[in-house]
Amino acid sequence: MRIILFAISFVLVATSCTKEEPKDWMSFEYLSSFGWDSSFDAETNHVKYDKSWGGRGWWYGDDNGDGLSADLTNYDRVVVELENITGKVGQFNICVSYSTTDMMSRNASTIVDGRATLRVDLDSIYKKNVKNIYVQCDSVGEMNIKRAYLEKHPVYGPAKELTMDNGVISCDQFEGYSDKARVDFTFSTEGDIMGIDEKNELVEMKGWGVGIICSVADVFGAEVTPYSILLTNIGEETYSCELGDLRYMLAVKDEDGESGLFWTVWTIGNITEAHVIRTTISEVVK
Repeated sequence: MRIILFAISFVLVATSCTKEEPKDWMSFEYLSSFGWDSSFDAETNHVKYDKSWGGRGWWYGDDNGDGLSADLTNYDRVVVELENITGKVGQFNICVSYSTTDMMSRNASTIVDGRATLRVDLDSIYKKNVKNIYVQCDSVGEMNIKRAYLEKHPVYGPAKELTMDNGVISCDQFEGYSDKARVDFTFSTEGDIMGIDEKNELVEMKGWGVGIICSVADVFGAEVTPYSILLTNIGEETYSCELGDLRYMLAVKDEDGESGLFWTVWTIGNITEAHVIRTTISEVVK
């Protein structure tokens, strides 16, 4: 009996010692094999985009027959940090597609001092079957990928609604908040999600720019690059970012010494109405 118990214990210990480690779904190893109109140097983590809207990213496969998809159930969002950005690059799009639906999760990010941090929320229903994650660039350019990782959402305290005057939010309303505080820009649209593109073809407008966030001291973006708000659906929706992403806009003052944010949305394609609703801020509590 002792011999049998010892043998069982040995098997259990051996099994626990050989337990497979969690897969690093954001490993740079994926970047060498998935992309278009772009290239990746594994020794330097350097990405080169050869054409506008080229892509580079992580391909996991497709449960419908092309391989393995990634189960990201334990995470809420994807974060990719870029540095040493050169070229006439104005914007990056980060996109997530899923094996079991045609819908995508996407977000846009701009560039500040040669750096950009891209964040996109995973869909709560479909994140068990992620087919791929990729970054698109709006122009020919080069950069290094500093970090790429998955994370849970922080826990936030109560949201405070900020006062807006014709879309303008004064700088003083952001005082006392950390860079990790979440700023939510809520708007609504009405109409048809389908529209006509530059080729006069009927296309779905998800992912098209429907609004902008910029500095009140540089509304036209001559000196300070604005943020694009992308359309994800018709109806009420919210664009969210961290306050730290907007600090560079708040640091710019106009000729009267005033600073703050201005944001607006507009109609595109077959959208008939677009309205700003509110802006709120929530501090991280843990």
